[in-house]
Amino acid sequence: KFDWDWEGMKKMAEKGLQINPNNSYGYILLSNYHLVKGDLGNAINVALVAEKLDPLNPRTGCLVAETYFMDKQFEKSINQYNKVLELFPGYGFAWDGMGARQISTIDG
Repeated sequence: KFDWDWEGMKKMAEKGLQINPNNSYGYILLSNYHLVKGDLGNAINVALVAEKLDPLNPRTGCLVAETYFMDKQFEKSINQYNKVLELFPGYGFAWDGMGARQISTIDG
């Protein structure tokens, strides 16, 4: 990822998930891969797997919200941020994302 070698990152994430299919971070990496490639549907599906594996990780929840937003699923994005904030009321990244998303949808 840091070398901008997206195909290499994807291969390493997939190999890691073969070893440990319950590693939510591997799915986060794959979601990032799909985002970079513009495949938002797969990015969302893979992010949702990461969230299912680690439902109490607010970072993962925000990744799902951000991915919904990028796919112009604004209501789902805001609902996802609200879900994170219900569990973690002080999580700044969720508040930041929520505010930016609501402004963006108002501005068009």
